[in-house]
Amino acid sequence: MTDAFHFLLMRCFHESNRRVTQGTAALGLFPGQPKILECLRESDGALARDIGTRCGIDKSTMSSLLRKIEGNGLIARRTDEHDRRAVRIYLTDAGKEAAERVSEITDEVDRFALRNLSESQRKALEDALQIVLRTFQEFQEQDGGGIPVSGTDELPSGSLNKAAENSDAAASAEE
Repeated sequence: MTDAFHFLLMRCFHESNRRVTQGTAALGLFPGQPKILECLRESDGALARDIGTRCGIDKSTMSSLLRKIEGNGLIARRTDEHDRRAVRIYLTDAGKEAAERVSEITDEVDRFALRNLSESQRKALEDALQIVLRTFQEFQEQDGGGIPVSGTDELPSGSLNKAAENSDAAASAEE
């Protein structure tokens, strides 16, 4: 079991998340809040639902996290100029500083995690994970997220195998 993909993915997430959480706790942030700040750093003025979608956070959790972040003075909500029903989320000056620091922390965690991989291995890993993520998103769109258990559904176009082959070729070339 310990070499199964889902287990390795879970362990990698846990280790990365633990280090990010340790680093961002010093900023007074709780789990879930750093990724919202990162998202706003890239898309300041986004709608809450769009932030939730990008971050993989459900609507009720998103509302709670936004209230807490707003209470800490890191974000401000403003009504959209073109659609009075829509509320956009903006980083305050303090929020911009916190988002910058979060970015530094997550970059450091990423550098640490990937330090033993060559550039081509990093790229192959990122490509493969993008394919896996798209596969999960396709299942979500098709049937609400149910994963086939019959073994009859195949991955689209064998692109994961291509990413793995590219990674193997790049690793062989560097040895």
